[in-house]
Amino acid sequence: MQLEGGLPHLLLRADADPAQGAGHVMRCLALAESWHRHGGQVTLLSSRLNPALRQRTETLGISLAEIPMSHPHTADLRSSFGALEKASRDSAELPWVVLDGYHFDTAYQSLLRSAGCRLMVTDDTAHLPRYDADIILNHGLAAQRLTYNCAPDTLFLLGPRFALLRPEFQRWHGVVRHCPEVARKLIVTLGGSDAENTTLKIIEALEQILAPDLEIKVVVGPLNPHLAELQQSMASLSSRFYLETSVPDIARLMAWADLAVAAGGITSWELAFMKVPALIFILADNQTAAAKGLDEFGTARCLGRPEYLNREEVASAILNLMHDKEGRQQMSKRGEVLIDGRGVERVLKVMLRSASEEALRLRAASQEDALLLWQWASDAVTRRNSFVSEPISWVAYEAWYAEKISSTDTQFWILECQHVPIGQIRYDRTDVHTGRISFSIAPGFRGRNLGTQILRLTADLAGQELGVSVVEGITFLENRASSHAFVKAGFEVIEEKSIAGHVCFVFRRSCLPLHSGEPYGAVH
Repeated sequence: MQLEGGLPHLLLRADADPAQGAGHVMRCLALAESWHRHGGQVTLLSSRLNPALRQRTETLGISLAEIPMSHPHTADLRSSFGALEKASRDSAELPWVVLDGYHFDTAYQSLLRSAGCRLMVTDDTAHLPRYDADIILNHGLAAQRLTYNCAPDTLFLLGPRFALLRPEFQRWHGVVRHCPEVARKLIVTLGGSDAENTTLKIIEALEQILAPDLEIKVVVGPLNPHLAELQQSMASLSSRFYLETSVPDIARLMAWADLAVAAGGITSWELAFMKVPALIFILADNQTAAAKGLDEFGTARCLGRPEYLNREEVASAILNLMHDKEGRQQMSKRGEVLIDGRGVERVLKVMLRSASEEALRLRAASQEDALLLWQWASDAVTRRNSFVSEPISWVAYEAWYAEKISSTDTQFWILECQHVPIGQIRYDRTDVHTGRISFSIAPGFRGRNLGTQILRLTADLAGQELGVSVVEGITFLENRASSHAFVKAGFEVIEEKSIAGHVCFVFRRSCLPLHSGEPYGAVH
């Protein structure tokens, strides 16, 4: 990604401890490392950072500012204000602040913004009654289903396309994974902490698997309070067990593994990118949605909370997946679909957008949009306003989309706002004269008149591309938002009729010739 000019100062506010783990800090560092590599100054504001994480931060060339006590203690905001004031003095551009943590409430966000900054909040639960941010980032599979109450101009970066992976993973992009008949190389990695010592339960379960050529690498994070106990336990085990601490390059270990047993935090997204089949435990409530989403999509198998499983059940789950070559192959393929490794690049592009750039932009849909559009199509509102209301499986959608995107009878466009996809529209040629419309606006961006905009941007363009003279759309009587969009975009109701038990309006508009030299996707 090419960036022009100097980058504003980036302030990251995140904490790490045995209770909340290291995930908040680690995904901030993924963004920070890329920002720093592009020449930007970065400061991490953190409370009592672990020595290993401190060393990692400083090694990356990122400044560290200690927060004596975390919010709601007043020392937190005082320290953050001081760092923000210094960053503002050092640059003519307004600094960016990234908040990653559940204790940064609405008041904290509002006070920071009032002090003079652009604010991105990383949040995967929508637990606050209101958010005060320029950008909300949630890379979870279920992100599109959540409702965030915030200002109308807030940008939403939702879904796995925005997953923040550290640069160490980039060299593995496109790696071809060999899937053996039986998985023999296992990695156990439960993130930066593991307060309840689930790692030990997994080790004891693995002891029961009598496979002489099984090789197991157990990764212990920098905040794990049970290191001494694990070292003592593993000292008496066979040579097939290896304890790994202070791992500088976890991506290399993942590339080595045939199978992983992991926690449902940031590690599970890294494993998906590396195409490693995985069994996922839920170690904290905030991991539930992500872990279940990975299971539903087929990237991993969720084993739930470890306290509800005994060692025999854990051993059985591992053994079954070890011998399930077809299941592991599917997990690898789904991981490749889910995480493409370009999340940091996309987030940076949004954060560093120029004020002179057009707010709305139209582009042709591509194959890489399939997952995003499937998520939009699976949204409850979209399904309710469709003739087929049942959930759509990924397998069925993937095949349907591949056919549509390559058809000469279909035109598919994505509407973007400041580099963020916010809506889609499809025109299918139904006869030599007519193009049939299907469109939707992404969750989080509805109610902003975008349906009207996407219709205005594409109606005449579709006529030209498909060689039709009219375009038409059908809405349910109760779908007033879509009906209003058609009317405001210059369509007329030509018929009211019953279709598949629904009372529907049929809207139609003639296609006008585009003006010579008119830019693609221009807003009229």
